[in-house]
Amino acid sequence: MRKVLLIVIILCIWSQSVCADNFADNAKSAYLIEYNSEKVLFSKNEEERLYPASMTKMMSLYLIFEAIQNGKLKINDIVTVSEHAAGMGGSQIWLQVNEQMSVDDLL
Repeated sequence: MRKVLLIVIILCIWSQSVCADNFADNAKSAYLIEYNSEKVLFSKNEEERLYPASMTKMMSLYLIFEAIQNGKLKINDIVTVSEHAAGMGGSQIWLQVNEQMSVDDLL
């Protein structure tokens, strides 16, 4: 649970579209806590039941941050797009086979 909360905090810091002034306006529901103290920093409709935006995206982020934490991946590592990855359906950013991007840019 703490890892998930850490990921949410990191995403809030990285995301330019979710800044402090616009956070409440853009989110249907939110719950942000400070990692060590578990103090609630922000909440909005925290009791409302909502479907996650994309479990696949959340799990991908979880695995990426876990790999970074374990030293298997660095945020500035360059990733080469495989033929398999380029051919995947669903939401995508239309990467071409052998195109290269940093982990940071992909996030």
